[in-house]
Order: sequence, then C-alpha cells, then structure tokens
Amino acid sequence: MEAFGVILLLFIAVSLILPWLNLAGIRSRKNEIERLQRDLEQLRRENRRDREEPIARLEPEAKPLVGDVSPDNSSDQAPPPLPKTSMPADVPESKSKEVYDLYFKGRTKVSGTTEETAASPEPTGESKTKQVTASPQEWFSKIAVWVGGVALLMAGFYMIKYSIDSGWLTPAVRVWLTAGFGLALCAGGFVVSLKSTLKGTQRIGQALSGAGVACLYFAAYAAVHLYGFFDPKQGFGCMVLITVLAVALSLKVGAPVALMGLVGGFLTPLLMSTGSADTVMLFNYLFLLFCGAQFLCVRRGWWRLLLLSLVGTYVWSAAVIVWNLSGAIDHLEGAMFFVLGVCFVNGVWAFMGVGRELGASAQNLLAGARFLVWGGGLAQSFLLVWIEGFAGVDMALFSILSIGALLLAIVREKEFVWASWLALAAVIFATLSNPAASLGSWFLWPLGLMLLFYVIGHWRGLDSNMKLSWYWLSALSITALTPVLFANREILAAGAIPFAAFWLVLAVGCGTLLILASEHLLHRDKQCLKEVSSFQLLAVLLLVFGMWTYLPQDYLAYGIGTLLAVSVIYWTRRDLSSLELLIGILSAAWVVVMLPLAGEALAYFFRDELIDAARQDLIAVGAWAIGITAGLISLHFTKEKLEPPYLLLTRCFVGFAGLYGLVASYQFLDQSVMPSSWPETAIEGGLTSILSVLVVLFFRYTTRSTAGYFVGSLLAILAALRIVLFHFFGSGAEGESFFLNALFFQFGIPFFCVALLAWMPSTHRLRHIFQGAAMVLGFVWTSFLVQDYFGGTELFSRASSNTHLYTYSVVWLVLAVVYQALGLWKNQGAIHIGSLVLLLLTVGKVFLIDAAQLEGLFRVLSFLGLGVALIGISFFYNKVVFARSLKAEV
Repeated sequence: MEAFGVILLLFIAVSLILPWLNLAGIRSRKNEIERLQRDLEQLRRENRRDREEPIARLEPEAKPLVGDVSPDNSSDQAPPPLPKTSMPADVPESKSKEVYDLYFKGRTKVSGTTEETAASPEPTGESKTKQVTASPQEWFSKIAVWVGGVALLMAGFYMIKYSIDSGWLTPAVRVWLTAGFGLALCAGGFVVSLKSTLKGTQRIGQALSGAGVACLYFAAYAAVHLYGFFDPKQGFGCMVLITVLAVALSLKVGAPVALMGLVGGFLTPLLMSTGSADTVMLFNYLFLLFCGAQFLCVRRGWWRLLLLSLVGTYVWSAAVIVWNLSGAIDHLEGAMFFVLGVCFVNGVWAFMGVGRELGASAQNLLAGARFLVWGGGLAQSFLLVWIEGFAGVDMALFSILSIGALLLAIVREKEFVWASWLALAAVIFATLSNPAASLGSWFLWPLGLMLLFYVIGHWRGLDSNMKLSWYWLSALSITALTPVLFANREILAAGAIPFAAFWLVLAVGCGTLLILASEHLLHRDKQCLKEVSSFQLLAVLLLVFGMWTYLPQDYLAYGIGTLLAVSVIYWTRRDLSSLELLIGILSAAWVVVMLPLAGEALAYFFRDELIDAARQDLIAVGAWAIGITAGLISLHFTKEKLEPPYLLLTRCFVGFAGLYGLVASYQFLDQSVMPSSWPETAIEGGLTSILSVLVVLFFRYTTRSTAGYFVGSLLAILAALRIVLFHFFGSGAEGESFFLNALFFQFGIPFFCVALLAWMPSTHRLRHIFQGAAMVLGFVWTSFLVQDYFGGTELFSRASSNTHLYTYSVVWLVLAVVYQALGLWKNQGAIHIGSLVLLLLTVGKVFLIDAAQLEGLFRVLSFLGLGVALIGISFFYNKVVFARSLKAEV
C-alpha cells in the first residue's frame, strides 16, 4: 500500500508539472531561434550595404592597407574562404582577417579605436555587459519555469501531508521519501543544466535544483522537530551539508540555487535551536557561512547575492545584541571577533582588487556592500563596547577595527575614503558614551586614536588626489577631541578631571597642533590659503572654547580681546582669507562676554536702577580697554583688506565699545575715586560735559569720513538727551559757589562746546543746528544762573522777589543784544532770528508778567529799560545794518 501511494503521488506530480516544463522548453527554444534569425538578418543587411559602398570609407586617409598595395590592384587576389557569407571582392588578401573581424564579429574601425556593435556573448555574471531587455515570451518562459519549480516543491509538501492524513506511510518513510524526492530534483536540475546551453533550459535546471534543496531542508527539519529522529546537533549538521550541496550546485546551475542555500543556511541556527546560548558556536558557523558566500559570490560575480548575504550576517549579529539587551541571553562571547572577522574578510577582498573592473550597476552594488560591512561593523562594535562597559579587550578590538578602516581608506582611497570618516564618527560616539572613571579609558584611548587620525590624515593629504577629504579628516579629528571629551565629563558622564585648567591646556595643545599642520600645509602648497584659513579658524575656536571652560568671566574678555588682536596681526601678515569671519566671530564672542557689563553701563547712563554696580570695577574697565584696543588694531591692519561694509561694521564695533567703555570708566570713577561730598548733579553733569567735549573732538578730527559725522552726531544726541531728560528739569543749581557748580558742568561746558561747533569749518552742514542749540543752552544756563543767584535750585520755580523777577528781563534783554551783535559780526541769519525771538519773549514778559507783578519804581525801571533798549536797537539797525545794506546796493 505504501509503494502504491508513493507511485500515485509521483504520477500526479509528474502529470501536473511536465506540461509546464515542456511548454517552457518550447518557448525557450523558439525565442532562441528567433534571436538567431534576427542576428543573421542583421549581418546580411550589413554585408549588402558594405558591398555597395567603397571599403575605403573605413579608413578616411585612403592610405594603403599593407605596404604599397592599393584597392585598385588588390581585386585580383583571392580572399580566403569565409564561413556562410562571402567577402567583398575589393578586399586585399592581407586584410582579409581584419575585414572578417570587422564585418562578421561586429567591430567597426572608427578613428583608430574599435567599437563593439554586434551582440556580445551571454554574460556569466553581473559584471558583464548589459542584458537585452526581456521580451514577453522570455518573461512567460521565466514565470512558467519557476511556477513549475514551486509546484514541485508543493508536491513534496502535499505528499508528506497526504501520507500523514491517510496514514499510509510511517514517519521514517515520509522523511526518507521527501529527502529522496529532493535529491532526485537536485540531480535532475544538475543534469539539465549540464546538458543544455540555452537560457530557458538553464532556468528549468535552476527551478528543479531549488525545489530539491527546499525539500531537503524540510526533510531535515521534520526529522528533528516533527519526529525526533535526530537531535538538534545532528539536524544542524544535516542542514550544513544541505547548504554545502546547494552552494556546490549553484556553481553549475546558477545564482538562484545559491540564494536558496544561503537562505536555508541563515535559517538553520533558528530552525535547529537547542535553547542554549552558545554564541561562540553560533558566530563560528555564521562566519564560515559568510566566508563561503563571499567566495562564491565574488568568484561568480553575484553582487546582489553578496549584498543579501551581508544583510543576513548582520541581521543575526544584531539579533544577538538585541537578545542580550532584552535579557534573553546574558553574554556575547565571540560577537566582537565575529564583527571584526567580517570586516577583515571584506578588507582582504578589497586589497585583492575585487570588482575594480566592473560596470556601473555592479560597482554600485559592491559599494553598497562595502558600506554595509564597515558601517554595520563599526556600529555593532560600538554597541558591543558600550554593552561590555568599555572593557579593555573590547576597546582594543574596536580600535583595531577603526584603524583597519583607516588603513583600507589609505590603500584603496578611491573606493574606501569614506571608511575613514565612518571610523572617526564611531570613535567620537564611543568617546561621548564612555562613562569610565579611569583616565586611560576615557582620555588616553580617544586621544591616541584622534592623534592617529590627525597624523595620517595630514600625511596622506600631502600626496593624495583627494587631499581635501584627508585634510578635513585630520583637522576635524583634532578639533573634535576637546569638545567631545568636555561633553563626556561635564554633561554626560559627570566625571572628574585631573586639574582645573585641564580643558584649557587640552584646547591649547590641540589648537597648536592644528596651527602647525596648517603652517606645514601652507609651506608645501601656497595655493591652499582657503583651507589653511579654515584650519586656523578652527584653532581660534578651540582656544576660545578652552578659555571659556577655565577663565572667569571677568578675565574671559581679556583673553578674547588679546586673541582678536594677535589673530588679526597674524592673519594679515600671512595674507589669509576669511578675515571678515575671524573678526566677526571673535568680536561677537567678546560682545557676548561683555553684555552684563554693558547693561550696567547703560543703566548708569540713564540713571536707572543698577543690578550690580560693584561689577564695574577696575578689571571691567581694563576689559573695555582691551576690546577697544583690539578693535583699533583690527582697523589699522585691515583698512585696506576689508570690504567697505565689513570695515564699517568694525568701526561701529570700536565706536560702541568706546562709548560703553567711557561710561563704564566714568561709573568706576564715580563709585571708587570721586569724593562722596561731591553733589550727584555735578557728577552727572561731568559725564554730559565729557560727551560734549568728545563731540567737538570728533567733528574736528574725523569729519573726513561719514563714520566721523555719524559718531559725532550720535554723541551729540546722547548729550542732548541727558540735558533734556536729567538736567533741564533737575535741581542743578546746587552747591556753595555761584558759578562753578553743577550748572557749569550741566549747561556751561556743553554751551561752550556747541558754540565752538557752530563756528568750526568742518560742521558747516550742521551749523544752523548747532547755532540754535547754542542759543537755547545760553538762554537756559543764564536763566538757571539767575535762579542760583537768588537761592533757587530748579529752573521753573517761582521768583522769590520783584528784583528776582526783573533780573530775568534784564538778563534776557542783554542776552538778546549779545546774540544780535554776534549775528551782525558773523552775518548769520539764524542768530538774527534767534535774537529776535528772545527779544519778543522779553517784551512779552515785561508787558504780561512784569507789569502785573512789579510795583512802584521797579515797574517804571522795567518799562524805561525796555524802551531805551528797543530804541537803541532801532538806532543801531538804522545806522549800521540798514546803512550797510544801502551801501552794498549802491
């Protein structure tokens, strides 16, 4: 009964599958015949066209082909017999072989080169020429063959299932029947592939062999897990043998069988798992499987299969790491060696020059495989080091892997230069993640690796065709060391450092190495100014970072200001580029450090509440002086190198730093040097007077440029704001003396400064503004003096007596006369108008206020004085002003 069942099942399988196989074979042979007919017809057309055209068009210069033989006398020579197609009659005998190759092997002579035009032989791997697009018939043939293979596989499956359901076969017979069926399919596929040279027939062999390998895997699985004939170790050995068989078959049958074998090989540890966590045995098996797959795929040019084998390899190692993190297994013995071995094997193939002569598609696949090997290897090795707590052995192996990637980038630069960057990134991540307290673990280990990257990158860049990549690898490796270690200790790991100035010393050391490398590069190649400038900028940033980590904020401005001055001098002497960026970065850093002190100075200037007045000490004043000096040095050395916009920004930096420095210095003097007995109004007026004097100096010496006018006008506006906001409504008339008191600093010195500005030739564009401001200041100052004389302290307080009230009129009238005299002397219409306005104000006061407030003799004297003054002014105008005008007209 069992034999009958077996025969019945085989008959059903064969009756279902053979029609598909025959149909696929017929289709394949038909396609082959059609292709050969098309090629033959193409050759006939080319032969016919070339008979009609002179053969001399193949050589435009019309020179004899051999010696003195010419096309005219070569027609008598009989060409050698050629197969199937006759040779043109005018071809010389000496060129018959060449012409035969040209006509019938598909090559055409064009300008001394040979170009393949005929269909090339069928490639054996992906590294050959491009395949012709498959026709619908070919696709049907492929689908039919593989559907047939799947049908065979399903036949084996249902054979087992049907025998189980019917109870016809014992378990042992079922397993052996499946194994025999699989072996028969493998043998059939091998024989078909051995006896045929057609594509369609080869696909039949692949389908049969693939189905057979699958049946063998299923039989081994059933023998272990369904019936218990073998223990897991024996089943594991059986699947290994099946994988070896599949690989051996693929050498003749093709890549699909190898794919089937590799899939089964990678599933074997999972299917035959015993529940033990023997990772050493697992990784040994995976490594051998990986090496076999590498050898097979490289030998046959199966690059897609190579990429898939790498994916399967790393999927297993990643799964083991995940199982360890989830607690499924508690150790990872052999994992680091496994990853290291995978990268080593790939590096050996790279050293041997595998794949250097491939086409574009194959090169892309191989590049993807290489990136997967080293990227996945470095990533997984980093995880393993992190899981093991940065143990010494694991860190050493990780270092070997990183150095191997760097070495591979040196030897195979064009294909592997990216591997050096991957290795550097892995080292940086490992450095950031290292929580160890040992100095050798968290500091010396990354220091050694970074220095190695720095030295090799610089050395390799001197003679490489990819020098920029190597130079930047060198620069960034030494630049990243200090901030990465700082983040590890101060932010992530929170570990102790050997001494307080550790980061400053490390930053200075790394910056010095970077400067030395850039100097050496500049000495070797004068054209690398841009790269040298960039490296110098990185060094400057390192120095700023080191200062920031150690120096107190009060002294940090000293360091940055000094660095700005020294860097500008060095930059200009070396004629480096990016000077604007250097000044901008360091100036911005200095401004950020000085912002708190600038806020205190601004609050002091506007008499606001101070946050921390004690901070504006002598150290702060020195910081302002350092910044101003650095700015002036920058202006001096860069005035001919910077573009106008950047030069203007530098001047603005110096101007604002100078202004804030002036206010801060005056604040320091107010708080530390000036006697406490001095009135506050006099001290405030002193700052206004200093601003007024600076306005005069700026308009006197810096009016050749627009910046001078801008700064002078800004200072004038600030002085005017202080006068209007603080002095005009304040109690300035304080103090024991009458004239030399706070009013002299608040209004007197500003009045003389503005009057001087009104007559300076350099201020002719603002002369009328300064004249008006001088007249207003003179009027306010004299009015304040009247208040001060009669004991008042504020300008708008009530008059204490009639004499006090009358004195205002007398002083205003005298001031109007003085203004009028000055206007006549300098012939200035603005002063004429100002004196007239003041005169009308005085007249209005006399008639409206004095007449109402004064009594008796004071009222008489008021009107008498006003009348005499007005008549005198009128007489003066008639005799002097109008007479002068009439004389000028005549």
